[in-house]
This record gives sequence, structure tokens and C-alpha cells, in this order.
Amino acid sequence: MTSTITLDGNSLIREHVAAIANGASVTLDSAQLAKVQRTADFLADQVKRGEPIYGVTTGFGSNADKLLGAYRARDELPGADLVKHDPEVRDGTLLEELQRNLVITHAVCVGKPLAIDVVRAMLAIRVNTLMRGHSGIRAATLQALAELLNRNVIPVIPEKGSVGASGDLAPLSHLANVLLGEGEAFHNGERLPGGEALKRAGLCDCRSKKAWR
Repeated sequence: MTSTITLDGNSLIREHVAAIANGASVTLDSAQLAKVQRTADFLADQVKRGEPIYGVTTGFGSNADKLLGAYRARDELPGADLVKHDPEVRDGTLLEELQRNLVITHAVCVGKPLAIDVVRAMLAIRVNTLMRGHSGIRAATLQALAELLNRNVIPVIPEKGSVGASGDLAPLSHLANVLLGEGEAFHNGERLPGGEALKRAGLCDCRSKKAWR
């Protein structure tokens, strides 16, 4: 098995996952990464246009008809057009705050950390899934996740916890937390605060540089 596995969203097999779990590095298919970015650009354009998008410009669950900076997503209700004019919505401040808070508030697992090889496998599978280009994630975020694997920055994910039927949201929030400079991570076997692990690996501390969003 090669020491570098290419992730393209389609060709990952069990042997690849095992190799990455045991330390193989990853690279991202450039053509597929371009497709990922096209989807992200489309989503960004819809946000600029003030379109109501669940969980991006709106709340969640029972708040799905409420826009950030407004009241309702329907044009005929008060405040619906505010998303097109509120500067904090237009420049992304509120949207970024929503997504950041979503990650932080779901990082609620407890117990012993999952084994490093298990988390490496989780990272590989998550990156490969997002490489399909259906989610609206930025290419830069996927590149950052790949660099966690390649530079041996492995998020600390406690072994117990879920969010109801969406059971993977809690452990995946611990995984994503490290890109925000939050949470904890193992770097070369040492358990560190997330931001410190990024710095030691030569990666950015996103709390100050906002490079990975």
C-alpha cells in the first residue's frame, strides 16, 4: 500500500482507510477539489443574494423560518428583507458566529479519548465524503483537515456522546474544534490545547488568523 493516499470522494477503500489510520499521508485530487470550491462559491453567492438557506442564513429546527439579522424567511413577513441590508449579515459576521457556535456547542462528548488510529480513520472518511462536493464546504477547509493528518495533529475526541439521532455530530464537533484553535489535540503523541498543537505543527492558530473557515 502506498504511503500517500489520494482522496477524491469516490475511490476510497477499506485498505486505504487502514493505511491512513496507521500513518499514511493524504493528498486531495485537484480536479475534485475544484468542484468542491465551485459548490462553495455557489453557496456564497446565494448568501450574498439574501436567499434563505437552512442552517446557513437561518436558524435550525423550529427556527428554520427565521433569518439571521431578521425575523422570518418569507418575504411577506416583517424583517424578511433585512438579511440583504444588515451589514453584519452581508459581511459574514453573523454567519461565521452561527457556524462557530454550532461547532462549539455540539462538542459535548465525555470519557477517555478515542485511539489516535481511530480518529485518523474518522478524519480520512470525513474528508473523503466532503470531497464529493455536495456540502458547500470550502476547499481550504478540506486542505486544512488533510494537513491535520499529514502533520500528525490528531483531535482529542472523547469516546462517549451523541446528539440524538444525529449521533456523529458531537464527535465531529470535537474534530472540527481544533481548526478553530479550540479543543485539544495530540501532536506527536503529546496532548495539547488545539491552538498550541496547530502552532507546534507549523499550522495557523485560527482564533487569531481566521485562515481556516
